[in-house]
Amino acid sequence: MILLATGSVPARPKSIPFNDESVFDSTTVLEMKRLPKSMVVVGGGVIGSEYACLFQALGVRVYLSTPRAGRSIRCWTRRSARSS
Repeated sequence: MILLATGSVPARPKSIPFNDESVFDSTTVLEMKRLPKSMVVVGGGVIGSEYACLFQALGVRVYLSTPRAGRSIRCWTRRSARSS
């Protein structure tokens, strides 16, 4: 599952096909039919970070990918720290 959290206005270029069942942006993510077991949040700004925290609190394993860090960051909880 991938969530695109691309800032204040989501970008969906017409030249790129999006699978609306598994690719969401910051506007459509709240229309999700079920919670995934895991997801990648692309974009570590305010919106991406808020959604990463929200879904993690709901029990979803979240990976936050931000170009600023140049790598994916696993969102940690006390539970995931104990199980690592």
